[in-house]
Amino acid sequence: MTIPFEARRALAQEIDTLALRLRAEDLSELRATAFDDDPASLMQPFNAPQALQQGFFVDGQPVAVWAAVEQHPGLFMLGFVASAQWQAIAKPASRYIKQQIKPRLFELGMRKGVALSHADHRIAHRWMAWLGMREEARFVGHGKNGEDFLLFSIFAESASEPAPKSVPAPAPKITPAPEPEPMVDRRA
Repeated sequence: MTIPFEARRALAQEIDTLALRLRAEDLSELRATAFDDDPASLMQPFNAPQALQQGFFVDGQPVAVWAAVEQHPGLFMLGFVASAQWQAIAKPASRYIKQQIKPRLFELGMRKGVALSHADHRIAHRWMAWLGMREEARFVGHGKNGEDFLLFSIFAESASEPAPKSVPAPAPKITPAPEPEPMVDRRA
């Protein structure tokens, strides 16, 4: 039986409510890179005004939220957290993310999307791989207590729709540097 869900922009108070219900793995991942353990602080990236985000709701209650924040032109930092209720809508909501949200991010100019994940959060790693992301790097000792993190990425070329083509800027003219002066020991 499929449980119906609603996908829409989550309000700040709904994100704060979700923060109190996060899966243990998501909470551990957020705490490993946060200055404090305050739930509202942990969810700040999902509440950021510049974040593109969408919440998933069942019976009006927040179950999950994703966010994308453009770091510089074309590079988006991606994030996703969920409560234990996510399992009830995981399949249809994941299809929605893959078929609706991912292409929309590429339409908005995302050339590359990246996500950091705690090295032990294997469920998230399998899910990101299903979405088309691949493990790109391991950050040893990245967490505040020395936890390792993995960087996952997705490129516009791997999307079902082609990425917008951009024209590269002309190469700058390189002027040779002047010859350096010889080093002289002036200690004497």
